[in-house]
Amino acid sequence: MIDRCGLVRCVLIGLLLGVSAQAAEKKPLEPKPKSVANPSNAGTVTKPGTTADVGKKETTDSNKAATEKAKAAVAELTKAFRDFAKKPSGSKLSSKAEYFSAAQDEPTVDALWNTMQRPVSSDPLLDAYVRWQLTSGLPEKVDASHGRYLLGALQTAPLPYRRFGTDPQERRQFESRLHGIKQEQEGEVKDELGRLRATVDLANDIVIGLRDALLTRLPRSYEAFSMVLGEARVRVDVGVPVGGLMKNFADSVHDWVALDSPNPGQLEAVGDMLGKAKDYQGKVDVLREVVWNDKELAMKLKVEKEGLDKKRLETAIKEIKQAIANPDQNQFKFKDNGAASKKK
Repeated sequence: MIDRCGLVRCVLIGLLLGVSAQAAEKKPLEPKPKSVANPSNAGTVTKPGTTADVGKKETTDSNKAATEKAKAAVAELTKAFRDFAKKPSGSKLSSKAEYFSAAQDEPTVDALWNTMQRPVSSDPLLDAYVRWQLTSGLPEKVDASHGRYLLGALQTAPLPYRRFGTDPQERRQFESRLHGIKQEQEGEVKDELGRLRATVDLANDIVIGLRDALLTRLPRSYEAFSMVLGEARVRVDVGVPVGGLMKNFADSVHDWVALDSPNPGQLEAVGDMLGKAKDYQGKVDVLREVVWNDKELAMKLKVEKEGLDKKRLETAIKEIKQAIANPDQNQFKFKDNGAASKKK
């Protein structure tokens, strides 16, 4: 379960920073147009009370019921989050998307798609938590016809928060407080750094939980790969680790090459995209920890760079080049990857 006191601070930070604006500025995708009626039925009049009329009413009633179930789920999750914020000791929040795994009466997937296209609250953390939990009612993998719903939800999802210590001025201010600190106070300083980190990290657990739940459901395609790489850059820029995201990305590219039989043009397009990502220079200095320096007899900051996993990108590029050079080869090997590798 998520730390109670820490999350309350996260909620307050979200409200104070007003980051809900980032979601409000993004337009959700337009809903999928309804299918056009069969032209052969043009001019046919259906009398009230006929089988067709009853079937239409049943469908409408079913859609309304599913929408009401989705609204009820949003209301229940919203209440749970607000109760938690008011009194952390008296309630709890889930640390994974599991709301519908225990629910007896789930709404339809279409009702969830429609609900998740736009924010459910102006509080970005409340919005992220509720929609994250709603993803537990979605299929693990989504076909291409529904991929745009995932993209719509991603466009309106809250973005990750900048981690403490990624801003140079912030680091300088923290370092200035270390002057005169004795070695026996090292534990106290590390505890303070942990508290400063925990607030935003706990908020990101929720925000990234939602974004990962949407990203991992995207069908394998050029658009999906582009979206994941864009996400990785966003996370790098705010100091959020991307190791897990890049591993899943590399696995997905591998499966796309080995199982989906992309044509040479598709392979070249993805290869070019990966090459540009490999050359991406956006690296951020991240404050990892504070350590006692015996030589200088002072507390010092340990700073490391956060960036994209170029080694995985290079491996994926190599596999794509291999596929282009050997179009008839029916099996590919991907170094440091345990995914299945035979074409269908």
